[in-house]
Amino acid sequence: MAGDSHPLRPRESSSTDSGGLATRSSPEFVGREAERARIDAFAEAVAKETRTLLIKGAAGIGKSALWRHAVERCREAGFTTLLTRPSQEEMPLALVGLVDLFEHVDEAVAAPGSDAHPLQRGRAVLEAIRGLATQAPTVIAIDDVQWLDSASARALRYSLRRLEKEPVGVLAAVRLDPDAVDPLGLTETQAPGRHETLELGPLSLGALRGVLDQVVTAISRPALRHIHAVSGGNPLYAIELAHGLARDERGFRLWDGLPLPDSLQAAIAERLRRAPDELDPLLEAVAALGPTPVRELRVVAPDANIDALLEAAEREALLVVEDDLTVRFAHPLLGSAVYSRMRPLARRSLHAVLAERTADADVRARHLALSTDQVDAEVGTLLEEAAARAGARGARDLAAEFVRHSLRLTPPDDADAAHRRALAEIGHLAAAGEVGRALELADRLIEELPPGPGRVDVLVRRAELQGEDFERVEALLTQAVEEAGEDELARGRVLDELGFLQGSLRGDIDGGLENAREALAIAERHGDGSLELSALIAVGDLLNLAGRPRRDLNERAVAIEEEIGSGPFLWGSPRVHLAKQLRLAGDLAGARALYNAVYDEVVRSGDERSRPFALYDLACLECYTGNLTAAEELAREATEAARDTEDRHVGIWALFPSALIAAWRGRSADARAATAQMIEWADRRGSRPTVARARALLGLLALSEGAVPTAVRELAEATRLVEEMGLLNAVLVPASPDAIEAFVGAGDLDAAEVLLGRLERQAEEVANPVLDAVVERCRGVVLAAGGDADAATVQLERAVASFDRLEFRPEAARAVLALGRALLRAGHRTRAADAFADARTRF
Repeated sequence: MAGDSHPLRPRESSSTDSGGLATRSSPEFVGREAERARIDAFAEAVAKETRTLLIKGAAGIGKSALWRHAVERCREAGFTTLLTRPSQEEMPLALVGLVDLFEHVDEAVAAPGSDAHPLQRGRAVLEAIRGLATQAPTVIAIDDVQWLDSASARALRYSLRRLEKEPVGVLAAVRLDPDAVDPLGLTETQAPGRHETLELGPLSLGALRGVLDQVVTAISRPALRHIHAVSGGNPLYAIELAHGLARDERGFRLWDGLPLPDSLQAAIAERLRRAPDELDPLLEAVAALGPTPVRELRVVAPDANIDALLEAAEREALLVVEDDLTVRFAHPLLGSAVYSRMRPLARRSLHAVLAERTADADVRARHLALSTDQVDAEVGTLLEEAAARAGARGARDLAAEFVRHSLRLTPPDDADAAHRRALAEIGHLAAAGEVGRALELADRLIEELPPGPGRVDVLVRRAELQGEDFERVEALLTQAVEEAGEDELARGRVLDELGFLQGSLRGDIDGGLENAREALAIAERHGDGSLELSALIAVGDLLNLAGRPRRDLNERAVAIEEEIGSGPFLWGSPRVHLAKQLRLAGDLAGARALYNAVYDEVVRSGDERSRPFALYDLACLECYTGNLTAAEELAREATEAARDTEDRHVGIWALFPSALIAAWRGRSADARAATAQMIEWADRRGSRPTVARARALLGLLALSEGAVPTAVRELAEATRLVEEMGLLNAVLVPASPDAIEAFVGAGDLDAAEVLLGRLERQAEEVANPVLDAVVERCRGVVLAAGGDADAATVQLERAVASFDRLEFRPEAARAVLALGRALLRAGHRTRAADAFADARTRF
């Protein structure tokens, strides 16, 4: 079980570390979009005139990776590329750089043993470069240029000063270090406008996630943020830290520090060993405190000469004093190493001192937690209060850490506090994106508690986390109904969760509605706003799935939310479900406003559990509008966020927009692979709605390919499933509208008419302009197949106008295509040609 909740999931590869976890050894170059754009501009300029580009960066920041990318970019452009990668030990060897550069094009330029005068050597290099440039643009690429031998540097310097209009580029990478110099003097020797320096800073959090994607398949958001902070955004250090954390069986804990790999430990230990011993107390204090104002250090160590110690620490390049007098480590790894090397008792003593000398309640609570392992009711309460404050400001990982320690310090006889704090830890962990750990703790708590009303809240919380085993979750909730006994409110909370699970996830719409309605009745009898809000959402969502939307229910839930606040996870906000209703009813602008507002709140609140759901909703919205590029990126982000929170369920949801986009763009293999995953997962987990959506999508793909028998088979099965479940919202799962088109294509007009009749009756009962437009298109297709092309044209023109007005662009394009076919059947060849041209443009 512990392995299932680890914050990192390593990628499989041919190499395996000592802990038995497979990792990929050489990450591909990712990110750095702005820098790559500048490289593209450099390559374009080199084709016209002499240009130089110097890439500067700290060790491990990715300058060599970017340099390699630039080399490949120049090769792809058809440039002649001369390469050398000098090393420090080769510096005393004359002309090594020139030998590397010219060995395959003109060996005479740097023939070993030649006693040519430096001027002659420079002239030979210049002539060789000019000769190459007459045949194709030429790039001289040098990695780690600071190690270039002096003889080669001298000859190249001579040549570069004399180049102007020749299509020659110099691409060099140099370490950002006070002792590292550019021996070519590119900055000084090149004319303004022909030289550019590209200095690499730390990677952003998102870019670093992309780098680590080559090493691990999943990493929790708190662990990612911590690795980003400790590595300083350096990709090489981040990869090493990720490897270390993947091998650490303890799992990630915010205040425990990150395990440093041996390669980093050795380098940092040597640097710290050279520092004067009198700096140790100061370094340890800053390591325990984090970035700290000088005035705070004076309070913490009133007897120390802080100014003198800081001056010495800066000389040793260990600490930095910022302009605002904040003290931090020169690199976060130094602080992590200092803290890790402290003995446990010394750490506790230091934290006890720091707790006494700080006025901030949350800071004091943290130091108190780290200063003791003894049960302490007062400190436990302080930590619980600090957790509530941290959660309220969106620091969910910090809140989880506070409450974990409060639970550790809770007296054994305070069962109520222990129960409350255990539930709080599960909630904060899940919200922070540590869903695996939250599930593990919930399952452990269920096993520890005796059956009865006291366990109901835990069973409900476990169901909220869902996991992948829907049958087990349903069994837990059924058990919770029994354990609730005569506590009607507890029973209502269970029925509410059970209704959502049965209807939305398992596909038993009627059974789910029965339980959700009973939960709503209980909430109204007891005046419980929280339960009423949740039950209103469940009833409204299930009625929407059944094709009988009740917008008033969601609007009531939104009003309650405005009064009492949102639930534990924003993905279940009534605004999300109201936005879904608006989207399916054609109000895309209203849906977008709500979805964006909720997503912004998700980001502000730190609710990582809700982030993949919010991204999925936005991806689906963009699919409706036909903005496929944005939709594909949102679906990719949703998939990654789901993977990192170990939420397989929403990860499968996110496959739907990805598969739909692939089908629309003609990537049949991608669409089939995604739907196969959806069906395989849904069959194992008992999620019939997911199977229905996947089958409907396969039918649409077959229609687009002209594979009518396959389309009929898939869409007939999807239609059977949605009717069996009562999932009759033909806009959400368009199985029957597409089945009508498939039956028409197969020549089975009777089957098409039956489905069309059901669709028309549903449209008469529900005021939904999108469904009306779908019916218009389907009626037009059937009429055209029956030979009444003129009537079909009228229907299809209405459908096009309706979809255009609603801005459902893919559906409008399909209607235009059907219109073209109807016009062709009617013999209106010119109008048909215009319609087909319009359809092609729209698609």
